[in-house]
Amino acid sequence: MKKFSLLCVALLVILLPAYLYSASCEGGLTGFYFYANIGDPPGEGTVYEWRLGLTTYEAEAFGNVITNGGSGTLLFATPDVETGKTTPGNYVAIVIYGSSTGEYKTVPDDTLSGRYVINGEDWDFSAITLRITKFEEVGGVIEGTFSGTILTPLSEPVALVDGQFRVKRIADNSFLG
Repeated sequence: MKKFSLLCVALLVILLPAYLYSASCEGGLTGFYFYANIGDPPGEGTVYEWRLGLTTYEAEAFGNVITNGGSGTLLFATPDVETGKTTPGNYVAIVIYGSSTGEYKTVPDDTLSGRYVINGEDWDFSAITLRITKFEEVGGVIEGTFSGTILTPLSEPVALVDGQFRVKRIADNSFLG
């Protein structure tokens, strides 16, 4: 009986931390968000997880289809509570020239443009591939992944890896950027 107890304790000590770690990784990205690791491969870059929108339009990270003057979709998130009456010091904004699931690129297609503004400085997308995997009706979600290269304020290319987003789709033409 003593050997069985020791075996159970040993398994608990070994397996419990692994389970808790995997549960925390899986449970971290819920709700509406923009997530990206900017820098070296995962674990070594700077992680940005922004969940808010502009309270004048939508309090959570959002996207909306723009039909005035063409067809496109704007995706937006910020880490701070902002009204939208002034430009936030920190935000991500991506515009894709389309309004459906699919793949969008900065180059060579130029079907998307975007930037992170971090502490008031522009980090422009230079060679990004964005994949929209879900594009629902107003009130639903727009979600997908993105990766590639982003330019620092000094125009130095930096890897942008493991980018993910899930934003609330708000009424068309309600926020034109």
